[in-house]
Amino acid sequence: MTTVLAPILFEEIGSLHPDLPQIIAHSIGKASKEKVLGVLTSYNVVDHHLIGGFIGSKLVSVIGVHVEDERCIIKHIAVLEEHRNKGIGKQIIRYASEFFSLQFLIAETDDEARGFYEKCGFSCQSFQGVYGKRYKCNYQRGQF
Repeated sequence: MTTVLAPILFEEIGSLHPDLPQIIAHSIGKASKEKVLGVLTSYNVVDHHLIGGFIGSKLVSVIGVHVEDERCIIKHIAVLEEHRNKGIGKQIIRYASEFFSLQFLIAETDDEARGFYEKCGFSCQSFQGVYGKRYKCNYQRGQF
């Protein structure tokens, strides 16, 4: 049996989108209501953007980035659990890269998400951070 995926529409969204807190919480460690609100407020500054992935009218994924010239830092990325492992995370990264005409993307992550970034073409280097073992992941456009 072949599963056909519904088309996904990506577009820039505001920090007040009603479904955003539920989704972005998946990318925040120990996500309390106050912590999620603080993260969303951090996107209300210049060069910080949120892009949502929609199936129909339902928000199923989000990426939050800080854009600096031709590079960006991926601050948050999340896909609703029932839509994971279908390529949506990779698609939203590709969309952000093209939407902002980026040459370089950077992310910092943990053991849990390292494999995801590597599957997306990022090279990841470990380092010891404030939160323990972390990875700095780098991507140069054209690697997808």
